[in-house]
Amino acid sequence: MATNAGNLNQRTRCTYFYDVHMPCNKRQPGSGCGALKGINRNHAIFGWSEKCVAVYPSDMAVALSALDAIVHVQGTNKEARVIRFADFHRLPDNNPEIDNNLKHGELITSIELPENDLAEHSYYLKIRERSSYAFALVSVAAAMSLDGNRIKDVRIALGGVAHKPWRATVARRY
Repeated sequence: MATNAGNLNQRTRCTYFYDVHMPCNKRQPGSGCGALKGINRNHAIFGWSEKCVAVYPSDMAVALSALDAIVHVQGTNKEARVIRFADFHRLPDNNPEIDNNLKHGELITSIELPENDLAEHSYYLKIRERSSYAFALVSVAAAMSLDGNRIKDVRIALGGVAHKPWRATVARRY
């Protein structure tokens, strides 16, 4: 059975990651990115680098990103720390083989959703090629809180388009 922590720790990957005959910096750092100049229909349009254009696959993480979740972890020394969800996953930069900001030996102990009034007006939409067992071509998690008929807060996160769940922070300002 999958767990929430396991879901968050999915590898960011693309079809070139699975093809051992193609170079892949995620599989073998420094080997190159075969996807960079290859068929790229399912590759990142935000947050990519010359080292990697793969997209992060989790649907749940997109919703957690929109809701500003907090990840609680515990290290091998029993020391606890908190990672803001926006900082949990990494962009590829020069180290695409490192998917998240967990330290060696750390264990996710809980995922916290801060108290808010976004749930009543929230929606998740996933566009995919087939109806089951398919990663998103694009997905969106949107939530807003209202004060009467006035929007008080809005959160938008995108999936299937970046190396990590992508927050549409500029859209929030309008």
